[in-house]
Amino acid sequence: MVPMYANSYMYIFETEHILEPFKRNIIKYFRFIDDILIIWRGTKTQAQEMVEHINQLPTPIRMTANVNTEKVQFLDVELSVENHRMVYSLYSKPTDRNTILHYNSAHPMNLIKFKPKAQFLRVMRNNSKEMTKQQQLQEMKMKFLDRGYSERVLDKVLEEAEKNATMLQDTITGPKLVFPMTFHSKITENNQYCEA
Repeated sequence: MVPMYANSYMYIFETEHILEPFKRNIIKYFRFIDDILIIWRGTKTQAQEMVEHINQLPTPIRMTANVNTEKVQFLDVELSVENHRMVYSLYSKPTDRNTILHYNSAHPMNLIKFKPKAQFLRVMRNNSKEMTKQQQLQEMKMKFLDRGYSERVLDKVLEEAEKNATMLQDTITGPKLVFPMTFHSKITENNQYCEA
């Protein structure tokens, strides 16, 4: 229930205090519960002023911001600009630990067997550059090895995941950045804010 209340509160808050007053500067707006990514049209100073404005409102919401023209993290994705193009890769906080279920845990075997494939697909989906993807796949494999999974099984699962990812990629015209998030109904297809 808590995420539902948080989403409801943030919907009202963002509509009144972010989307309406700053609609001229917001190119794209993404939110997952209380994590927000804004693609901003304007200066870095203007973006910081928006955050300061929001933090001065008489509400319990306080924002921290990473205003950056080079690189930013949102959920488990790191976005950066290379050669005037946006690239993305899987992001883990520096404080993250290897919390993958141990192979010998008491969880159902179906869950334990599916976990590597799901994580390998996540790495593949959240990477736009092949070299970074391969590096992060090896890092993910090491995490599973550290948690008691068989290298032979992991290699087989990785091969299967790569086949699945290739089949999925064949249905997509180009690399897509996937964000699991709540849609905001007041942002139209051409990224314009409008009243419903």
